[in-house]
Amino acid sequence: MIIVIASASPLFPEARPAVEVERTFLTALCKAILARPDKDLRERRISAAFATLETKGDTP
Repeated sequence: MIIVIASASPLFPEARPAVEVERTFLTALCKAILARPDKDLRERRISAAFATLETKGDTP
């Protein structure tokens, strides 16, 4: 599965690590989506989409 998320403002205050445990990333993503960077700003504007990707081995 491929998931794409777009936001009108940065989701994270700084760059994420190049290698990260998925649970750590998903927890940070959940918090980022639910939080507002500045309480005086409107709620975040976020779009998301997903697509499935099926891979197959070589066939003779």
